Amino acid sequence: MSLMQNLNKIEDYKNKDMQLLADAFFKNLLLNKDGSIGLDSKRPFGNSFIEGDIADIIGYPINSHSDDSDDEEYLVYLKDLYSSLPEFLKSKWLELNKKE
Repeated sequence: MSLMQNLNKIEDYKNKDMQLLADAFFKNLLLNKDGSIGLDSKRPFGNSFIEGDIADIIGYPINSHSDDSDDEEYLVYLKDLYSSLPEFLKSKWLELNKKE
């Protein structure tokens, strides 16, 4: 497999993971005590270990790894997914509204 094919495959996985994370975002959306709409800032997906929740959401739990170095790389990936979520949601919303 060529480098471009590998990069495209990785991007496909990330897009699927982002869609799963976006679905979880909307499932956990709530009206906060202060009247704002959003997620619980301490537990956006139910638990305080956000990366662990994200790993469960995308179907690849953290404890399924056997090598600590893999865990570190995976945590970086999970943090990247979470930090990319706002822009992903905005782009999907804007894309949806353009079709109307």
